[in-house]
Amino acid sequence: MSVHSLRTLLIFTTIGILASPAAQAAEGKAEGTITVNGKTTKLSYAYAKAVEGFFDKTKQDVEVILSDVPLSAKLREDVFELMRMKDAGKLHTFEITLDSEGTPISTSWRHNGFNPPSPSGIA
Repeated sequence: MSVHSLRTLLIFTTIGILASPAAQAAEGKAEGTITVNGKTTKLSYAYAKAVEGFFDKTKQDVEVILSDVPLSAKLREDVFELMRMKDAGKLHTFEITLDSEGTPISTSWRHNGFNPPSPSGIA
């Protein structure tokens, strides 16, 4: 997935959340790939939810997950099961948190192609 495609997808996913202040979560489709150590994985699912602002508690951030497999709401909240699935090669995700202005403040990868640990943060 190119940076432009990823940014466009994140903008549209984020707009879906921000367009309705009452919305707490959104599910949709993703279209793109990630390649880690020569292994290309298609990302087909997108999830977004509003969360309390990390830097400003009076605002809401948006957490976005792009995944190769469908994730139930319960599974998206179970970090330990997500790690187990990643370690078993059953889950590959790119996760990003955007602040209320739409600026990325955190990223995380779940992919067993990385030698532990998987990259995270903002570069």
